[in-house]
Amino acid sequence: MLNLKAYNDVLFRIDEVLNPKFDNILKFDDKFFYKQNDLNRASLADMFDIEPKSRSIEETKELLNAPLKTYFLEGTSYAINKVLSTYFSSSSIKEWFNYDGDPYHFKISVIIENQGIDISSLDEMEKIIYAYKNVRSVLDGFLIDLNAKVGTSYIGASRIDGEYIEVYPYQTPIIDKKSTHFLGSLVSFHEWININLNIRNLNE
Repeated sequence: MLNLKAYNDVLFRIDEVLNPKFDNILKFDDKFFYKQNDLNRASLADMFDIEPKSRSIEETKELLNAPLKTYFLEGTSYAINKVLSTYFSSSSIKEWFNYDGDPYHFKISVIIENQGIDISSLDEMEKIIYAYKNVRSVLDGFLIDLNAKVGTSYIGASRIDGEYIEVYPYQTPIIDKKSTHFLGSLVSFHEWININLNIRNLNE
């Protein structure tokens, strides 16, 4: 049996200093030792049971953002919600005591916006849930809320009112008009004298 009394306080101080360091290195948020890139993404997806073939590249990237945390927390509501959040804008788990169900039963409530859903999508959701839920839990079904955007309708109307007014010339009974008239005349007389020169005979 290890006798801790044989160790001095120095080792315990070292342990107190190193423990937070190791916790900081191994915490889930940093994940530098399995940070995904284009080369290792397929290997990481296989390692953490994420199937990239059945998902888009963006969905796979999202699932690999915290794969270690999701992997070790399989069987919890966190893992299921984490996976469903890559498909739907909002999802939640309703436990059996929230809807008077049988013990350890649960339902999945999802809100679907700007996307459709079909039987294949429901089948894929069911596979995901069975892959991440714990063994004793039983899925009772889905509660799906479809939020559809209604198209905008435009209704317009116009009205033109007019009035026709005809104004006749204004007539006055009496017009007192004063004016000054100027009369003038101009007489002009002109006389023209024509001298015809014979240029050829000027030197004679």
